[in-house]
Amino acid sequence: MLVFRLSKHVDKYDCKHFICKSANESSFSNLNAFVNQFIDCDKYSMNENNYYYLGKITRKFSFKGELIIFLDTDTPSHYYVLKKIFLKVNNSYLPYFISKISKYKNNSVRVKFEDVKNESEAMELINYEIFLPIDELPKLEGKKFYYHEVIGFKVIDIIQGEVGEIAYINDQTPQHLFVIKSNGKEILIPINDDFILDLDRINKIINLKIPEGLLNIYVKL
Repeated sequence: MLVFRLSKHVDKYDCKHFICKSANESSFSNLNAFVNQFIDCDKYSMNENNYYYLGKITRKFSFKGELIIFLDTDTPSHYYVLKKIFLKVNNSYLPYFISKISKYKNNSVRVKFEDVKNESEAMELINYEIFLPIDELPKLEGKKFYYHEVIGFKVIDIIQGEVGEIAYINDQTPQHLFVIKSNGKEILIPINDDFILDLDRINKIINLKIPEGLLNIYVKL
């Protein structure tokens, strides 16, 4: 049996702010239909492009329902004031409101959710990935950027001029790469602070100083 408990924080703009309890995860499959009967969903959607991966619930901390969350970020301190996170369940993003959060070890935080009352309820959440809406990301300036925000940027090399457009970022390799579309080819440029001169966010341009000879490899292909 699936039990829905409408959080006291829900309003028409926070359409997914439901706390759901179920012994069977497949019960979440009807969540969208249930929610949309009662709430006008404007701000948050189920589109995964609206969310970014932040980390994972790794283990319980105490019998009081506290949990340890690993934050997959270089700046975990930015998230010590979180008020809510989203869990991805059957392609839906479900919010959990935080009543207490504190630094734990390294990139981990100790968290108590408002509607998780005991150890048993906490155990159900272990290994779930956590997300936040992209529009809640801290703004970056200068040469710092989030990978998603430079997709579609025009790439200009200081020597050879326009190179192409960033199609996506390959972050599955030890050295992350700009994947640039240029005249039907893919050009791979390492993401390195020394190569990045500046970002023009208004005009969607990134200026690079690409190592000599690297582009010549692709010209000859």
